[in-house]
Amino acid sequence: YLLFDKLGFQTSFLVAANAYVLKQAAREYASLSMPQFLMMWGREFVRKKDNILFLREDCQSHFMKDMSKGVCVDCTVTYMAMQIAYFMGFSTAVLIGVDHHFESKGDPHSTVKLEGGDPNHFDPSYFGYGVPWQLPDLEGSERAYRSAKAAFEGDGRRLLDATVGGKLRIYPKISYEEALGITAPADQASLDRQAAELNRQGSQCFEKGDTDGAMKAFTKALELSPDFVGAHNNLGILYWKAGNPQKSQQHFARALEIAPNDRNTVINCGEVLKFHKRTEEAKAIYSSYLQRNPGDEAVRKAMRELETP
Repeated sequence: YLLFDKLGFQTSFLVAANAYVLKQAAREYASLSMPQFLMMWGREFVRKKDNILFLREDCQSHFMKDMSKGVCVDCTVTYMAMQIAYFMGFSTAVLIGVDHHFESKGDPHSTVKLEGGDPNHFDPSYFGYGVPWQLPDLEGSERAYRSAKAAFEGDGRRLLDATVGGKLRIYPKISYEEALGITAPADQASLDRQAAELNRQGSQCFEKGDTDGAMKAFTKALELSPDFVGAHNNLGILYWKAGNPQKSQQHFARALEIAPNDRNTVINCGEVLKFHKRTEEAKAIYSSYLQRNPGDEAVRKAMRELETP
C-alpha cells in the first residue's frame, strides 16, 4: 500500500506474515478495502474485518496446496503468497520486485533496529526509524522457493520471475514486458465482463425506446471487446431500424466472421442481403450454415422464403 499513490491503483489482495510488519501496519490494514490474508498471530494487532482473513500456520507438507488447512510461511511472505495463488487456481504466477538482496547484514532472523530510512525495501518507510525488524534468511527463502517451484511444476503450472535486476536464480526469468503479456488475457476477461454488462444495459435501453442510450452502450461494449458478437448483432438491428442498412450489414457481416454458427447472426445477415436484393449471397450464407447445422429449421425456413418467387 506504500506504493498505491505512485502506481495509481490498489492491488487486488494483500498478504502479510511477519509479526513486526503486522504490528507496525495494523492501522493501515484496517483502512484498506481489498481482501487481506494475514497470519493468525496478527489478530493481536489487527482489528477483525469482513475483508481480513487470518490464516493459521501449518508446515506439515511445507508447501500447503489447500490454504483452508493453513499455510507455511517459512522464511518469506512471498512463499505464503505463492501458496495462496496456488489455492486460487492460478496456472502461472509471476514474481515482480523480488530482488532477493538486502543491504543490512547479520545473523538470519536476528532482530535489529534501523537508525535511518529503510535501505532494504522498495520504500524507505517500510520499516521506519527505530522500528524493530528481523534480518532475512536468504538460504531459507531459497529452500522455500524451490519447494514452491516443485509444487507448481508438479501440477503443470509455472512460477516465473520478472524482477528487473533481481538476484534470485531459481525461476525462469522473463522481462517485465513479457509479464504484462502473460497477464493480458486476464485483463481482457475483465473487459469482456464489462462489455457484457454494457450489452445488457443497451438491451434494456432499447426495450424502453431509448435508442440513443442503446447505441452508446453497444458501441462502448465493442470498444472494450471488439469481437463481442451480441453487441455487433444489436448494433446491426439498431442501424437497420434507423434506416441505415449499409451500416447494419457491416455489423452483421462482422458478427458472421466471428461466429459463423450463430443462428441469429446468420438470419440477420441474410435479411439485410435480401433487402439489398443480394439474394444469391444470402442463399450462400444460409446454405453454408445448413451444411454445418442441417437440423436448424429456422434457417431452413429463411432459405425457403428466399427461394420462393
